Amino acid sequence: MNSVKNLTLILCLFFLIGCIKFSSTSSDLKNFNLNNVKIDEDTYPVVIIGGGFGGLTAGIYTGQANIKNLLVTGKTPGGAITMSHSVCNWPGEKNISGMALAKKLEDHARKSGANFLQAKVKEVDFSVWPYLIKIKSPNDKSKVIKALSCIIATGAKPVFLNIPGEQKYFGKGVSKCATCDGPLYKNKVVAVIGGGNTAITDASYLSNIAKKVYLIVRRNKLRAKGKVVNEVVSKSNVEILYNTNVKEVIGDGNKITSLKIYNNQNKTTSNLNVDGMFLAIGSIPNSRLFKNKLEMDTRGYILLNKDQQTSKSGVFAVGDVCEPEFKQLVIAAGQGAKAAMQVQKFLENIGYDPTKFSFKEKNDIRENHKESKSGQVIEIKNIDQFKKEVLNYNGKVVVDFYAHWCYPCKMMMPIVKKMAQVLPNIKFVKADISKVDSLGNIWGVRSVPTFLLFKNGKEIYRFTGGKKEEEFKKIIINKF
Repeated sequence: MNSVKNLTLILCLFFLIGCIKFSSTSSDLKNFNLNNVKIDEDTYPVVIIGGGFGGLTAGIYTGQANIKNLLVTGKTPGGAITMSHSVCNWPGEKNISGMALAKKLEDHARKSGANFLQAKVKEVDFSVWPYLIKIKSPNDKSKVIKALSCIIATGAKPVFLNIPGEQKYFGKGVSKCATCDGPLYKNKVVAVIGGGNTAITDASYLSNIAKKVYLIVRRNKLRAKGKVVNEVVSKSNVEILYNTNVKEVIGDGNKITSLKIYNNQNKTTSNLNVDGMFLAIGSIPNSRLFKNKLEMDTRGYILLNKDQQTSKSGVFAVGDVCEPEFKQLVIAAGQGAKAAMQVQKFLENIGYDPTKFSFKEKNDIRENHKESKSGQVIEIKNIDQFKKEVLNYNGKVVVDFYAHWCYPCKMMMPIVKKMAQVLPNIKFVKADISKVDSLGNIWGVRSVPTFLLFKNGKEIYRFTGGKKEEEFKKIIINKF
């Protein structure tokens, strides 16, 4: 009899909790009253922050649902995968470059009605509704837009070892993108740091280019799983160093020459001669913007309540910013679709009807997708042309060494074109290192993009990595 009473009490308790939860949800929706909202050109039913696969998919789904959206993205939509030379696990694509795949999703999103904006989100305010999102465009114009709902798809950034020499030789042998910089290490010796799926993928890619690939793993086994693991382990030019930590990057001032490594099992230190080191040791979620505004775990991943719902009603998160374990394109895309459908349901519950609300376009908020007229940038196709356009030229030349699959390179291309227009007294040329790799070897290019400045046929300065437009222009003017 007592057991029956206990069971009855338990069932009643669960029912009460459910009622409280339902009541709280219903009460929460009362805080979102569209009758009190002034709808103007700066108000959007949904703002998607981030242009990776999760954000692009959310743009496709919300656009096709006739929900006015704004997709705030970087210069090259697609996210980190655009740096990948080969993607083999996207359904329906046996082998495609990350950039080509991202372009397909971008085109799909645009045709579905997604509104792209190239800008940086500086601040969000989820304490008021509509939610406030402060953005800054490339021309340094700041403004605040309002969102009835929000999807966060800001991704994650790679982790560094934080050891001596790592930053000193970054771009001079130290890289975080094997597919960007790998072709520069043809027939050389390289090391990949990490034991997960990314490290295995990088080692596999580099094994087809480099003479020797060391895979340095700090534990006694690999975390990576799948068919590719066996393929990499069986390759004759790949050697795995287990129980090993990299303690220092050593170089000659211009490039790295070796790594100081420590075997944590037999407690010995030695030097490993390499020409390049590629980092594949995980990532940190890009969630600092939402600190103290959304619930997160101790590592900074945004916590989810139900599906993609965050701790704030009407705010959803997708992809690597909320996914600590399964960092896959298809998962981010699936979460983007799910978040879009949750947005649709949220908007319906608060009384949003797309046929009754008009959201006007404003010229300064929409991205002009048409390519503007730009100055001439000469494409170098062989050594003889390089000699003619650069070494035998009596004047100033900026050489852009790039790779067509490199994300930072893609970001720099419109800036280089613009500089060719606004600095007519300087010649701008570019060379794809995958097509003229001999030039990269001759000039000691260890990372892309790398910019070399020549005056009367002599190199006077060089720098690597993506730069903002004003910084890029300032460097060129000051060094010439």
